[in-house]
Amino acid sequence: DMNPEDIASVTVLKGGAATALYGLRAANGAIIITTKSGKELRQKSKIEFHTTLGWDVVSQLPPTQNTFVQGNNGNWIGGFSRSWGPNADTLQYDITTNPDYKWDENGMIVGQNHPNANGIPINMYDNYDFFQTGVTLNNRFSISSGNEFGNYYFSISNLDQTGVVPNNKFGRTTARLKAKTKLSDKASFSANMAYANSRANQIQKGSNVSGVMLGLVRTPPSFDNGAGYEFPDGKQRNYRNGGRV
Repeated sequence: DMNPEDIASVTVLKGGAATALYGLRAANGAIIITTKSGKELRQKSKIEFHTTLGWDVVSQLPPTQNTFVQGNNGNWIGGFSRSWGPNADTLQYDITTNPDYKWDENGMIVGQNHPNANGIPINMYDNYDFFQTGVTLNNRFSISSGNEFGNYYFSISNLDQTGVVPNNKFGRTTARLKAKTKLSDKASFSANMAYANSRANQIQKGSNVSGVMLGLVRTPPSFDNGAGYEFPDGKQRNYRNGGRV
């Protein structure tokens, strides 16, 4: 949780050199990170402010078919886990669907020659519309100074990031104060204080519809993921747990 802008140098120690300095804890080596400090020179205070703004988009996605709906052996089966149903061009919505039907606000799916077909072709949804443009904003302020009597360095930074998946967020706030003063020719006093706070709303992970990416790839194009993620009874709304009255 260190602000990368506070790093002055990174040194990798291996073998005996690491063990000699840090004991058995460094038997496999050690990474030494040195943070910035004020310059021990006669100079005016140095003030810096940096801001960075960036955007993230999904660069590549696996292709998906947009011809067949969920079902099996060419027959539509709502709630079925596979997309081996009929061609979408042959389907319409059932005009007599129960108003409480909760899997699709347009109604159940029937063949275009069905007596209850409403004459409106079914919608075919692009599941990748789910993604959004991510935004990253990073602000950093620092001030440093020094003379023959001592030096100081202070920095504060804040990072806010939204991902390409809705509700995926990350934030980090850091502060660091590093100071040194000369008490005499033989004595000096130094202090190094740091603060870091990270917060995140992580992406859901898991198999099938428990994971965002796998759930999107497997959802048939005839199912509207954008119509909500939860049923009135609190159960997860997805293409596999229903679809039929």
